[in-house]
Amino acid sequence: MKTKVGVLYGGISLEYEVSLASAKTIKDSLDTEKYEIVDLFIDKSGQWFVSNKDEGKKEISDYHDLNEYVDVVVSVLHGSFGEDGKVQRILEKADVKFIGSNSLSSFLSFSKIISKKIFQKNDIPTPKFISFCNRDLIDFTISANKIEKKLGDKVVIKTSESGSSFGVYICKNSDDITISLKKAFEIGDEVLAEEHIQGKEYTCGVMENNDGKIISLPIVEIIPKREFFDFKAKYENHVEEVCPAIIKDKNLESEISKLAISVHRALGLNGYSRTDFIYHPERGLFVLEVNTLPGMTETSLYPQELNAEGISISNFLDRMINSGVNN
Repeated sequence: MKTKVGVLYGGISLEYEVSLASAKTIKDSLDTEKYEIVDLFIDKSGQWFVSNKDEGKKEISDYHDLNEYVDVVVSVLHGSFGEDGKVQRILEKADVKFIGSNSLSSFLSFSKIISKKIFQKNDIPTPKFISFCNRDLIDFTISANKIEKKLGDKVVIKTSESGSSFGVYICKNSDDITISLKKAFEIGDEVLAEEHIQGKEYTCGVMENNDGKIISLPIVEIIPKREFFDFKAKYENHVEEVCPAIIKDKNLESEISKLAISVHRALGLNGYSRTDFIYHPERGLFVLEVNTLPGMTETSLYPQELNAEGISISNFLDRMINSGVNN
């Protein structure tokens, strides 16, 4: 009997199109000699549908029914509802097996504010920041002055819960900060201001082996052709990605790999993750954020790292399905 693998994609987030592209890569990479591929699609209204070769497309109203169609779920829901622990909690409650991190770890990681506090508690270097909740309780001008006083006039404003660099703004003065705070609160309810660190950008994925050992994958250097690595840079070819990165300082290379593993452990993640870094030549290395469900499109960073390690996406999926089933 083939293992029935449900590929979960679509969703209600701004990263809907990225999810569709990731799903195509996953479905194209699954070995059909071993697996029966089942479509688990969530439309933009949040309605779930299941589609397999025997019964066609059907709505899902009771999540427990998913067990009739799949043995394990591979989710490529990016952004809110996909990476924030909500869909993982649904699957956990319905006793549906899935690969990747559980609901709690996903929630902790998706919140940039919470994850940065966890980094600090675990002595993982991360840029200084100030957080804000509920736009109705803050005065934007006063808050901008507070940010400028503590972090300087060049800062990064981010929504706490978003992916693919949605809701990220580079600010160069107090007016920029005020405007960006307002924009960020139009996207999310929690916002942070982070010191802007100019330097080289790196990312490093990790993967758990069959024996539970966490290994780091080859590092990627990200060289944006725009001011920073935003959504357009990621998905519209406005960036150069060097994989594996050419890092002359072997101590830096080692530190990136070790920190990627430390982040994975500190947040209690499972299976795989990818951590983003910034390196300042004088101040050193800083962790920016972690991705618990990194993109799996043909041009995404994590697949590039797998390829550089000599691991095909097909082989990666075999490993995750065979040993990384979460529950």
